Amino acid sequence: MNTLLTLSLVTLISTIGFSQSPNGRFEITGKLSGIADSTWIYLEARNGTQATNLDSALVIDGRFHLKGALTLEVDYVLLFTHDYSDYTFFWLENTAITFTAEKGKFKQAAITGSTTQDEQQQLNMSVRSGGNEKKEDLLFIRTHPNSMVSANILNVYASTWGKDTAEMMFNKPATTMNLVP
Repeated sequence: MNTLLTLSLVTLISTIGFSQSPNGRFEITGKLSGIADSTWIYLEARNGTQATNLDSALVIDGRFHLKGALTLEVDYVLLFTHDYSDYTFFWLENTAITFTAEKGKFKQAAITGSTTQDEQQQLNMSVRSGGNEKKEDLLFIRTHPNSMVSANILNVYASTWGKDTAEMMFNKPATTMNLVP
């Protein structure tokens, strides 16, 4: 019986270890197709007009590896080539992340490992299928009131939507909101 318990614990610890980055750090493993060897990839955090370089790496055999630590729980970052011919913004967390893309299509990259990025991708799919961005954004905020994605939407659109809508979305519980855009 002890052997079964030990084996179960080893399996559980191994699974957790592979899904999370050690010591509160992020690690991005990238796979790129169509990108020439020795192309530089950069990762930056942006705060208004301020940019902070988090890491950079050379692409070798279609692969790159970035690592570091965020001081925040989650941050909206920019991953790009040296000449910005390819770039995308995504939500980074101190965890193991995979990034898979083709040359010219970084904005359609498959990014896994970040819960917040998963929420962003869910919203993006809803906007594409629903067709009404404002309605989908409002619905997302209503159903994900504690999400950084929701906070970002409110930050970006509060002035466009007006004070009343922004305040309602920020203050009212989901069950009492009227989502007519």
